[in-house]
Amino acid sequence: MQYNLELIAQWFKDTGIIEHSSIDKQFIKFVEEIGEVSEELTSSIIDKESLGGEIGDLIVVLTGMAMLEGLNLKQLDITGFGKCKFDALARLNKSTGDLAGAIAKGRDKEFILIDLAACIDGLCLALSIDKNECAHRAYKKISKRKGKMINGVFVKESDL
Repeated sequence: MQYNLELIAQWFKDTGIIEHSSIDKQFIKFVEEIGEVSEELTSSIIDKESLGGEIGDLIVVLTGMAMLEGLNLKQLDITGFGKCKFDALARLNKSTGDLAGAIAKGRDKEFILIDLAACIDGLCLALSIDKNECAHRAYKKISKRKGKMINGVFVKESDL
């Protein structure tokens, strides 16, 4: 595995998210992160560093959802295809909708989570952004984060 999914996975365990959360709670966070990526992509000037940080946050939440579903994290190390940033974002949004449906109907989520990993990779390819660096920076940020679990959601100390 090229990026820090094992470190991210350990953070999810250490914070209690895996023990006290669920995929539906993490899905809400994932949708929030997609909104932040979309906001960065539609700004008049794209700040690749800031955008990379938001993509890193997507990778973090996807890792947690995969763990909650019992996936082998190596399955998330998949190559996507990146033609255009908006095509990649549209595919990411479609797969996110598929995941919402699977969660709501209690269906298998494994292939959708893997597809989301490919969508994130494709977005990075379309933008010439290194997903490994995105994940590394996101891990550095969360590794210092303190907080507590409230109703299945990790709340940062600064937000308490």
